[in-house]
Parts: sequence; C-alpha cells; structure tokens
Amino acid sequence: MDAGLFLSMLSTDSTSSRERDYALILAKRFSGPGRKVETFEVGDGTLNLRISWGDPKVFFCTHLDTVPPYIPPAMREIKAGEILPDGSVAAADDILFTGRGTCDAKGQCYAMYQACLELEAAGRTDFALLLLAGEETGSFGAKAYNRDCGGGDAVVVGEPTGGAMVSASKGTKSFEIVLGGRPCHSGYPSEGESAVERFVSFVQALRGYDFPVDPELGLTTWNIGKLLSDNPQNILSPEVRFRIYFRTTFATDGIVAGVLSRLLGPEDTITAYGGDTPMHYWTAPGERLTTVAFGSDAPQLPGFRRRALCGPGSILVAHTDREYVLGSQLDEASRQYVRIYHSLCARHRSVVMKFGGTSVQDAAAIGRVREIVRTRLSEKPVVVVSAMARVTRSLVALADAAAAGDAATAAEILESLRLRHLDTASALLSGEDYDEASGRIRDLLGELSARVEKCVKQGLTPGDRAAILSYGELMSSVLVAASMREAGLPAKWEDARLLVETDSNYLGATVDLPATTVRIQNMRVSEITVTQGFIASDKDGATTILGFEGSDYSAALFSMALGASAVEIWTDVDGIRSADPRVVSDSIRIDSLTYDEAAAMAGLGARVLHPDTVGPARSRNIPIRVRDTRHPEAPGSIIGGSSVPEGPKSIALMTGQDLLEVGFSGIDSPLEGQSLVSVVGKGVPADSQVRGAMQAEAPIVSEGPLSLSILVPRDAAQDVVRRLHARLFGSR
Repeated sequence: MDAGLFLSMLSTDSTSSRERDYALILAKRFSGPGRKVETFEVGDGTLNLRISWGDPKVFFCTHLDTVPPYIPPAMREIKAGEILPDGSVAAADDILFTGRGTCDAKGQCYAMYQACLELEAAGRTDFALLLLAGEETGSFGAKAYNRDCGGGDAVVVGEPTGGAMVSASKGTKSFEIVLGGRPCHSGYPSEGESAVERFVSFVQALRGYDFPVDPELGLTTWNIGKLLSDNPQNILSPEVRFRIYFRTTFATDGIVAGVLSRLLGPEDTITAYGGDTPMHYWTAPGERLTTVAFGSDAPQLPGFRRRALCGPGSILVAHTDREYVLGSQLDEASRQYVRIYHSLCARHRSVVMKFGGTSVQDAAAIGRVREIVRTRLSEKPVVVVSAMARVTRSLVALADAAAAGDAATAAEILESLRLRHLDTASALLSGEDYDEASGRIRDLLGELSARVEKCVKQGLTPGDRAAILSYGELMSSVLVAASMREAGLPAKWEDARLLVETDSNYLGATVDLPATTVRIQNMRVSEITVTQGFIASDKDGATTILGFEGSDYSAALFSMALGASAVEIWTDVDGIRSADPRVVSDSIRIDSLTYDEAAAMAGLGARVLHPDTVGPARSRNIPIRVRDTRHPEAPGSIIGGSSVPEGPKSIALMTGQDLLEVGFSGIDSPLEGQSLVSVVGKGVPADSQVRGAMQAEAPIVSEGPLSLSILVPRDAAQDVVRRLHARLFGSR
C-alpha cells in the first residue's frame, strides 16, 4: 500500500469547519492526465471536491471532515496476536495506523482513490471520486451537492462498516421539547409544579414505552442532550428545555412524534428538527452484509438511483482516541470497491412490471399482457403476476371448506378452478406449449387437492391456509409464461417462494430483506422473467403470504434488489385517482405524487398500493408507475417523480373498524359507526381552502405532515367524500 500517501492525508487537520484546505490539498494531489478536478462551494466556507474520469456513472463518495479534536497520525508494524487499540487481537502481521480520520473517513477516501487508480489503469472512464464537506455537522456538503449537482446512476458511500455492505440503516429524528412548570417557593412545593419533576416522569414514561421491534433493524433507541433548567435552587423549576434524538427503524419511524406528543401536556411544546428516514441500500452479490444504526451522507444524496454503503474500519472506535485502521483493511477495501464497481456496471437495470388479477383474468387479458411485455424486451422485464381475478376468493372459500371438513364443497371449488385454468390454457395455447402448461397446472391442482384432502381429515393450520392461497399465483404465472413462449418470447418462469424469504407468520409474513435481496440478486435475469406476487416462504421452505394485495409489495421488493429502472403496477384503471371511483364517479387521475404522499394515502385508506410498496422503491429512488392494461398508451400516474405540485391529491376513506385495526393515533372518541375522511397532499395542512372545506363537515381530529382528517358518521361518509371532492377538485 502507499503508506506515505495515507500518512500525508492523516497529517492534515480537517476537523469540522477546517476541511477547506484539505479539499484544496487533495485537489492538487489527486489531479492528473485524463482527470477532471472540480470544487464546489457549499455556502459555509467549505468545499466539495469531485475528481471525474470521463462521464461518471459510478461515484465513490466519502466525507472530508473529521470530528474534533485532531489527533496526529502514527504508523507501526504489528505482529499476529498483538492486542489492538480496541482490545481485539491482530490475526496476522500487519501495519497499524492510528490517529483522527484513520477509519472515519480518510481510510475510506484512501481506499476509494486506490480503487480509482486501478480502474484508471484498466482504461475505465465512467467513474468519479466525490468528497463532501460537513458530514459530521449535518451533511451540509451532501445537501449542497444534491441541490447544485444532482446525482447519477450509482453512489458508493464510504463509512466504517467493518468491510460489510450495509443492507439497511436506521433513521434519525431530532426534537426540542420544552416542559412547563408552575414556579413557587421550594419550601411549599404543593403550591406549584416542578418542570424538573415532570422531566423525570417524562423519561420514565418513555422508557416504559415498548416501541415495535423491527425484524431487520431491531430496537429503536434514543438519548437526551442539551438539557437546560436555569433557575435558582430554592424555586420549583418553571421550565425544562432539552433535545431528544431517536435512532428509528422502518417499524417506528412514523410513530415517534405521535408517542412524544401523547406524553406532553397542553403547556408543553415540541419542535421537530431535521433527520433521516431508515434506508435500504443496494448490495452487491457475494458481499458480506450488515445493518447499521448510524447516519451518513447517503440519505442526503437522493439524486442517485442506487446507493451503497460500506467501508473499512469499525464504527466503535470512530470518534474516539482509540481510532485506528489496519493496512490490510485498506487494501481489502480498495479491492472491494473495484468489485462493487463491476457489479454496478454489469447488472442490467430491468423494469419490474406487476399485473393484477383483472389484467390476467382470462385468455384475452393474458394476451394483452403478452403484447405489452413484447414492447419492453430491451429492458429485460421482470413480470410479477397476481392470481386470475376472483381466484384468491375461491381459494379462501376452499380453505374454509377444508377447515369445516366439508369435502363436497371443497371438491366443487377444486373442479371450478380446474375448468377455469385449463379452459384458459386451451384458449391461449396449442401443441407442446399447451401440453406443458396444462400438465403443470394439473400437477399444481393435484398438490392442492392432496393438501385440502388432508386438511378436511386433520384440520387446517395457518401454514395450510397460506399454502392453499398460493396456488392462484402459481397457476396464473404458468399460463402467462407459456403464452409468451408460444408467441416466441423468451420467458423464464421463476418460483417467488425461492426468492422472497420471510418469517413464519404464514398469513401476514414479514420479509427478511437482506436474505431476500441476496436471493433475488443471485437470480439470473433472463430476457423475460415471469414470477409471482403475494407468495413467499420462510427459512425452512414453508409457504407464506404477504397479505392481500401483497403483489404490489412483491414487485417493489424485486425492483429494490435489482436496482430496477422502474416498478410498474398494471391494473384496470388509468392511474391513481383523486378519490375511490366507486364513491366519486368523476374522480380525476393524479399525474404525479411524492413517495410520502402515496404512503400517506395508502395508510389512510385510499386505494393506491399495498402500504409497504413505497418503502423499497423509495430506498433506491425507483419511480412507481400505475398504468392501465387496457390502454397501455396512456401515461398513468407516477410516484416519485422529479416535479410534483403542491395541493390536495386525494380524498381517502377509512372505516372505524379499519382505524382500530391499524391503531390510528390522535383519535380518542369512540369509533363505532364512524369513518375517517382524509385529504392528502403536499401542503394540505397549511391550505386554508382545504381546512375550511373540511371544518364545514366536521371538526379536524388529526393533522399529519401531508394530511388533515375528520371523523364522520359511517352512513354519511361517502356523501362527505363526494361533497369535499366537488369543492376541492370541481366537477369534471
């Protein structure tokens, strides 16, 4: 390794706010023939630095600044078995570097530069080294780069992750809270109330709150800092002011603010500050994976479609006087960055196309799907299909009959399923294609019949029910793939149960995202890959399902793992509507909306997508398009577009029973016989027209960042939705 270069990098003090000179030094040191060196003002006196080789597609990125205080570097040879600064033992003879920045993040910078040199020597001209200011003080350099320069295809962010690629990271949320008290003479505490005592009660209550445990990221943690109660000791405190900082998970990111609000009184205030949402990251096949609980610049670089996070060194010694890195770790990191570069360049960016039940409901519909896919061959489409329309309902009835021991009803349902699927095969296929597909469907029906017969005699378990419900997707996908092959399209059938891994909650399984990502990334993407939505399996291979409408979520999982160019939801409507068309006949198509708007609409009852769909797509900045199978030329709706207007987008309706099931916060009144009507859109809470229209119907009971909600009698709810739609969207 080039120890001299690394020591010279470490010898420059670039602690927070002092990184400008370091950027200029590196700009000079890293310049050379065929390289374009650019600096960009951040706006606070610091600089971002970018060194480009040709037209960059892959960016290696880390930060220039280190935390104070500056610790000068040292280097020495060590022997195998020697104790390292963190108490671990050296596995082999090595070189030990100590000092500020060795593992956070000058080690990453050095390793990335060495990777760039190797790629340069190989004649590659499609990468860049991007060094950002201010990561340790709020990612100001990353925010400025995103604002001024945008992004690109892929960015590999360097942080000390022990050499593992990060599959997911926790989010952060920061709040300032002011607790009020009633000051009085401390000799007569009954005459007042101490804000300090209220602070103690607040902490105890928060410690007693059980946040949901995230299956991937684990526990939500929090800490308190900047605590201030400035009053004489002989007076009960009138006020306590403090900052509280959460490390959130996918399961808790949306509920933290609500939990805090419920612990506060009317005299208290809470102010939300900046933070990051939990993120999924792109990972390369074959690399070791981990999850992390620390922040980085990666969330502040949304302009990159694929974001990866990894680097040498341990986060446990970063920011301490024990900070160190080994020469072998830096060498391996540079090799790893080259491997990641090649994985990013080699993987074709497929489009994921999900077709719902009405889109594959009969031979004519499957023919339309086939022709839509034919136009997308250059994008190597991954086709995710649902069961044929109403088949899942039949399978639910079949499972119920088996549970009741009703063999006669079960036999009738099985026969109707056999006739429908084989009749569709006969209408679609001929010759060997028919023989192969019909034979496969008969085999699947035979498996299904055997399981039902067993359940009729022995009873139905949740695992049996999940397995029975899976056959709709299996049979429809066989028909879709066979139809494509008969038409000369090179379609390969894949079993989603071998690709999507979950826990053993059979009927509403939670996806193991790291395992699923690895499985899908190791799948060989064909010219056309046909697979199933909704179904998965646990680690023992038992069939599980993702919940009703889970095919949308399946498609998003495939898009996330593959770094797809888009995930398309093909259905029987021309996009996402401003209200449920069954309630409002003149609802209008929404051209574009943000990920947050779509998630809010789904969470409040709008018929948009499976609520979990947005997260995986957003984590890779993958647009979601909702399109009409019957009119493929129509633009549909796009979620995650670059330009989304403010204003109300949709009116959602949720029944009282739905509210109880999802645990909707902020509503204390009885829900029996009531429904929640919500207007969703960017800027809605501050829109006086929206607020006035809703208050004319009922008091506002809940405000979200993107929504206002009212409770109305269930029998009147649809009329309320129609009146609000007419006032806010007009008659069209």
